[in-house]
Amino acid sequence: MEAYDAKWSGALPFTMLIGSKGETLFQREGEIDPLELKRIIIRALPGYR
Repeated sequence: MEAYDAKWSGALPFTMLIGSKGETLFQREGEIDPLELKRIIIRALPGYR
């Protein structure tokens, strides 16, 4: 678990979005908001302004 995040309790579901440079763009234990995650993904796409 520490390979992902030392603060992660191991609870599932666990969602993590990693950017192209290895940075953590999003992480959450439990339920996610799909629209929030979609917005983060779109902002991370090359060429997004």
